[in-house]
Amino acid sequence: MSKSFFRSLTFIFTLFLISPISCSVKTEEQKRFGPDAEYFIALQLLNDGNEKAAISKLNYCAKKGSFYCALESKKLLCTLGTYNQKSLACENLLKENPDVDSLLVILNHYLNLNDFQKIVEITNNIKIEAKNNKIIKIRLESLKNLQNSAFLDECYTWFTTLPISTEHYHFYRDSLSEKINLTNAQLTPKEFAILYRLQIYKRDYTYSFQNANILFDYFEQKLLEPNAQLSSDIGKAYLYGNSEIVQNAALFSQMAQKYKSTPMEFYFWFYAGRLFDKASLYSTKSRISFENAIKCAETDLLKDNAIWYLLNTSLGSSINSISALLKEYAPQWTNPSYFDDFFDALSAAIFTAGDWNLFYEVYESIKNYTSDSIRSQFSYLLGRLIQTGHINSSKENMIQAFETAYSYENSIYYSSLAKYQLIKNNVDISKIKNRSLNTQSQEPINIEAGILLEGYATFGFPEKIYKTWSNLENKNIPQDKLIYLCEFLQNCGTYAEEDNYFTQSLRMAQKIQGKSKLKFPKFYSDLIEKYSAQYEIDPTIMYSLIRSESFFDPDVTSVAGANGLSQLMEFTAADIARKLKIKDYSLTDPETNIHFGTYYLKNMISRLEDDYLHGFFAYNAGITRVRRWLNTSILGFGKKSNMPSDLFLETLPYTETREYGRKLVSASVMYKTLYSENPDKDFKEIIELLLKF
Repeated sequence: MSKSFFRSLTFIFTLFLISPISCSVKTEEQKRFGPDAEYFIALQLLNDGNEKAAISKLNYCAKKGSFYCALESKKLLCTLGTYNQKSLACENLLKENPDVDSLLVILNHYLNLNDFQKIVEITNNIKIEAKNNKIIKIRLESLKNLQNSAFLDECYTWFTTLPISTEHYHFYRDSLSEKINLTNAQLTPKEFAILYRLQIYKRDYTYSFQNANILFDYFEQKLLEPNAQLSSDIGKAYLYGNSEIVQNAALFSQMAQKYKSTPMEFYFWFYAGRLFDKASLYSTKSRISFENAIKCAETDLLKDNAIWYLLNTSLGSSINSISALLKEYAPQWTNPSYFDDFFDALSAAIFTAGDWNLFYEVYESIKNYTSDSIRSQFSYLLGRLIQTGHINSSKENMIQAFETAYSYENSIYYSSLAKYQLIKNNVDISKIKNRSLNTQSQEPINIEAGILLEGYATFGFPEKIYKTWSNLENKNIPQDKLIYLCEFLQNCGTYAEEDNYFTQSLRMAQKIQGKSKLKFPKFYSDLIEKYSAQYEIDPTIMYSLIRSESFFDPDVTSVAGANGLSQLMEFTAADIARKLKIKDYSLTDPETNIHFGTYYLKNMISRLEDDYLHGFFAYNAGITRVRRWLNTSILGFGKKSNMPSDLFLETLPYTETREYGRKLVSASVMYKTLYSENPDKDFKEIIELLLKF
């Protein structure tokens, strides 16, 4: 189906959705959008090849339209008309809207004209920030073309102020590599520093370690100023590029004291801590190093990072010290969510050790300092440990723990399990105040962006919606507009062959507040229902699996090489095809992928005594691992075979597999209840099916 035909189809379809049919549809749309309609009509005119009329419409919207429609009109005007018209449009855009995207439009205009001097003038005051990397790259290319004497100094500043990005690397490859390379023995200090950073970026730690002394010499001779990014790179070189771990750790401790009160002090203490930790037998020195790094951290992010490493290294050496560390450092961190992965690992370590008193101590230490998701997790687990008799406490405290876990409804997994336990204990959950759904976005509502996006739908440009939305700095458009756009993209997905509108709709829907079918859609329903019936699996499970695996993107390939909707590896698919006697197949074909994925999940469940949760684990990590985990997870729970499924999940050694199980249970609960005529009954049934309560 062609773009032009599809555009006409979506335009007609949208009119049915948003306005009554009349003989003056265009007039009605123009009335509703006012001056903003001129921008969208201009896009249609450009598609028809009428540039002159489009320019007139864009000029009008640029003057009279709402912010985003006017801004897009101004950007587009920079690419249309004569040289003088384009240049004037660029001048106006620079004067009125000098944001990053606008600057890129303007710079590309002058780049096409080879007007490098103009580019340099426009970018003279640009800040060295990650969001400006594309702009800085164009500026440096222009300086090089002008043979400007400031070129190398500005290159050095850019390369040593920010983490190396794709723009850095491409600029080096295209504009610096001939002069700055490993074979050039006549590099200046700044050229060497740039090359050094790039070798770290490419993970050439052997070269980086062998040449770190050159940077130290430059610092000593004051040929280079002490620099945080370079000291971080030196730390990585010594951590990964040499086996003399203790000697290197001692060196970094000395360097931290030598460069006290400079930006380098933090990184030398930080990497001293990591090196001592790597040496395994120096936990005290590792802790002291991280504590010193925490004290001299210049930003909240660096401080949180050092605290995170301090906690994780202590977890690796002895979990008994964790409670005291948390009491000291939990009040000091800035971003509670930064520590979510640590707390999940800590929970698994405590469950593996069966140290229930420590779990309670940790809970008491952190309950006021964690993210909502961790508070819900630890509260639910506390309630379950009281319930199973592993923590000696009252039924009242158990109920209170479950109520706390349930109150954070945005943490779907633990909130749902807590809800089940409360209902079993005859607690009226309607009286429990929800703490998550009342949390509003910190961003103001972006009304004018909503107008732009709605216009793209109304006037037949669905391909612009998701890309525009994803590039918005503030994505908090009005909820009614967001819901409409998600519904619109879902409907587009029914007709489009070349664009993945299903996945785009689902990604945007994650910003919808509360529970919504748009967050848990039933795409490919005919195929999922067909093969779920064939292999006797509740289709809810397959919707959940495919949503969690691929977000309904039939063409996605994971880093590990898994393909398609149900994310199957090629060797797994080949084995399934052999068993099903299918010779020719493609994992990017939705029907084939859903067929194979449903068969494979059913096979895993059947081979694990019809346990759905264990089947999920096997789908993710392999059945051999799951059987090994089941055989070794005694953990003070009594007989291995009687270990509750929800608590068994907490003992799994793979973070990914623990989270995978939670995601599939959560999605299954949402699918089952959102589409149910009797949600209370179906909620109970799906929980009991998946967790065997």
